[in-house]
Amino acid sequence: MFDLKLWQSQSSVEHFQTAWELVQLTILHFSTLDKTTILETAKVLFAEKGFSAVTMKDFCDRLGLSRGGLYRYFDSPKTIFVTMLDLEKESSTQELDEAIAAGIPARKIFDYLIQQQKQDIHQGAGRLSMAVHEFCLAHPEQKPYLDRRYVTAVEILEKLIRYGQDQQAFTKVDARETAAHIVVFLEGLRLSSAVITFTASTLEDQLRYLYTLIGVARQNVPN
Repeated sequence: MFDLKLWQSQSSVEHFQTAWELVQLTILHFSTLDKTTILETAKVLFAEKGFSAVTMKDFCDRLGLSRGGLYRYFDSPKTIFVTMLDLEKESSTQELDEAIAAGIPARKIFDYLIQQQKQDIHQGAGRLSMAVHEFCLAHPEQKPYLDRRYVTAVEILEKLIRYGQDQQAFTKVDARETAAHIVVFLEGLRLSSAVITFTASTLEDQLRYLYTLIGVARQNVPN
């Protein structure tokens, strides 16, 4: 039985409020964790099966979630896919802004970008890029969304190039045009990697070429 006097005390009320706040924080934590896990799993599933073949059941089976648990966050594979792409775009923008605010040299940021591209390709990013193109073909009405995604990618890279030019780390090339060229080049490289087996040296040569576009001499390009 509950001791009513205990619950009526001020200290117990404060304890109850604190406990309830902890419960709310715990619920929030697991909600965020679950959604993040779903989106991380999405990258794997869409890369493995393409866009059209993935079902909500695939997510339930892979994550061990009930249909109700999954539909609590998303109502379709399409919604998951678009959210996954949005998160990727937002993360890239935030990471660059934070790096610039922290005064990290532009060359170091560009090195990180290239290494990340290499790692993504090794981990099957080409297949995910194919899923993005499949998504566009399956939903032509989403083309403006994907156009904006491309523009955002160019703007992010343009900002990095201008930052490097201000630091005199990159030469005075046309930042917008160069950024667009690099974005298209990387997308083509990722798509090609889904159907062509690149040797490690071939991939390194292709990625090293990008340094010449921003005016970094080949002898100063990392291996």
